[in-house]
Amino acid sequence: MIIDGLQINDWSREVMVEVRSGGVDVVHATVGVWEDLSGAMARIGAFRHVCRNNEDLVRIVRSVDEIHEAVADGVLAVVLGFQNSTMLGDDPEMAGIFADVGIRVVQLTYNISNHLG
Repeated sequence: MIIDGLQINDWSREVMVEVRSGGVDVVHATVGVWEDLSGAMARIGAFRHVCRNNEDLVRIVRSVDEIHEAVADGVLAVVLGFQNSTMLGDDPEMAGIFADVGIRVVQLTYNISNHLG
């Protein structure tokens, strides 16, 4: 299993085909870096839309079992994540809400300070 540990991209069908044809089975896709709450939700929504329109190529996954299922089905398994925690603001409860919409990776800080560090 080949895992791309971090990919920030302007996702399109062409990019998904390129990633998959490169032998990648799983990718951690960045769907937020500097955005606030509403901006992050918009980016998640836009990414989910692209994935829904390309279900033959990709699947957003939320667990290890789902990763294995996607790989077995021959589609790119996508783990959603943020490169910063700015979008959480000062409310730790937001972590659970983002988990509910599929976020599985959150880098605490990235080049600037925020409420977590």
